[in-house]
Amino acid sequence: MEALTSLKLMSQKYSDDPVEGPEIGGLIGRAYNQLFINEGDPETLRAAIAAYRFDWERRQGDYRWHGINLVALLSRAKRDGIHTGSALDPAEIAQQILDDIEERGANGIWDYATSMEAAIGQQDDDAVLASAQKPVPHSDVDAFELASTLRQLREVWCLEGTAIGNKLLPVLEYAVLQREGGSVHPVQLGKVPDLTER
Repeated sequence: MEALTSLKLMSQKYSDDPVEGPEIGGLIGRAYNQLFINEGDPETLRAAIAAYRFDWERRQGDYRWHGINLVALLSRAKRDGIHTGSALDPAEIAQQILDDIEERGANGIWDYATSMEAAIGQQDDDAVLASAQKPVPHSDVDAFELASTLRQLREVWCLEGTAIGNKLLPVLEYAVLQREGGSVHPVQLGKVPDLTER
């Protein structure tokens, strides 16, 4: 909580900064997100949503990061029956993100994972698997980036035990282990499924 308090103070100081402001706001959203995962308090989920929503709606900073987390958390709230007080549609935000990437291009490796999460938000399994084939073999994707995506899919999207999760998570786990320093807690043992299998 001390870190969150410090971030809030920094947010006030840099509220008008078009780069630092959104970055700090995103970290506040990340902190509240983790508090929700750890403790399950709906208030922290609502606080995370509010933090990400602010810069997403203003298209400030790395707004795709804010937007895709907004999609994930709104979807999680719907899944858990948590009222957020927001009329935002996660599938609509996901489409806006995909349209933005299509129009402006990918800004880096993270946008591959963003596209995959957007497809999850739209419940389009074929698009999820197609998107997953981009970052997994990419030579510039390291263990940290893949592990972060894997954690997001497990902790926020709760894909373990789902049909799409059973195909996707072992492949990402395997990819993490292929990178130097990579380690995971496997969901299952046995053959790693082919992403092209249906």
